[in-house]
Amino acid sequence: RALVHLLPTPAVRLQVPIGPYRADILVSSRGRRIVVEADGAAFHEGEDRQARDARRDSYMGERGYRVLHFTGKEINGDARACARVVVDALSRRSVRRGRSTGP
Repeated sequence: RALVHLLPTPAVRLQVPIGPYRADILVSSRGRRIVVEADGAAFHEGEDRQARDARRDSYMGERGYRVLHFTGKEINGDARACARVVVDALSRRSVRRGRSTGP
């Protein structure tokens, strides 16, 4: 939630269904759509979960969503830096942190 409050757009939604998947955070601005995934060890460790995450990222990327991943440690340690990465992605500037998939 710390990250959500730092994003400068009113178009921020939580737990958004996208097809058979659910995005942790969806940020939309000027036709650009960024999915932010907060990757916690409890939900994203293990080969089966990582494979499921990769399928979800591909699904979203094929539909025009750019997917950014941050660990809980990154968000809790420096939410402002994570928010800057999201804002940069919205303006199509290069992503400096986090894994990214999609356009």
